[in-house]
Amino acid sequence: MTQEKGKEHLRERSKLVLGAAQGLGALVVAVLTHRLVRAQTYPDVVAYTHHDDTRQTTIQIVIKNIGNGMARDVQFQPSRPLPRPKS
Repeated sequence: MTQEKGKEHLRERSKLVLGAAQGLGALVVAVLTHRLVRAQTYPDVVAYTHHDDTRQTTIQIVIKNIGNGMARDVQFQPSRPLPRPKS
């Protein structure tokens, strides 16, 4: 009779451990899915300079959204004042 109780106890513990592992696995999948969706829908704005081949004295400042989401309220502020063209 005690051997039967031991087997039953082992089965119950196995179910508990298996259920906890399944719950943890589901949580990991949910977190990874959230990160993946977030990475695919967020904007990623970059700023860089580009030399204008048609006007040799002109350098263009390009601000571009390379992400998949819509960029809103984008602002640009240079660390130093931009030079003004001479009249």
